[in-house]
Amino acid sequence: EDIDDQALSTLFTCLHAYTPSLRSLVLNCSFCTKLGDGAAPTGFASHLEALNLSFQFCTKITDYMSNAIANALPGTVQDLYLNFSGCTNLTAQGAFVPLAKALPSALRNFELNISEVPCAKRAEQIIEKRLEECQGIRSVIHRSDRMVGTLRLQEELDKSRTKTPPVEGTSVVRLPSIVSS
Repeated sequence: EDIDDQALSTLFTCLHAYTPSLRSLVLNCSFCTKLGDGAAPTGFASHLEALNLSFQFCTKITDYMSNAIANALPGTVQDLYLNFSGCTNLTAQGAFVPLAKALPSALRNFELNISEVPCAKRAEQIIEKRLEECQGIRSVIHRSDRMVGTLRLQEELDKSRTKTPPVEGTSVVRLPSIVSS
């Protein structure tokens, strides 16, 4: 809860500058009510393969943060988990159109939690349209008004993960499912 824009901005700057070979990053800023757009990343490690960012109920975050994340995504990301649940200042056009366009071609697993986001239904349509253009991406989109279908999709995804062995030389990251009601 004590993380603010300056603290996260400093962390992003240091990670980008001093860990260029970083392959996986998990950052949970859930319920950091002081956190806003001033913490937006300017870049991630160029070899990053797995990125898990949670901004659950960071209510000061706007489209600017989503755009910054989209612009900072390296093309090497294979596993992407983003949690914007409860971020009520995001808009479909401003936050999710740029994010959809920025999804890396290397992406294989994508999970997006947009529960309790006012534009969740439209955002899901935007992201799903982009995912249809991509081949071979396993995806789950969480929306509070569609939780039963989401749970079914999660079960199918979990089953497919256990049946499909990882391709040699790639990383498989099992991302946690966050379900909010």
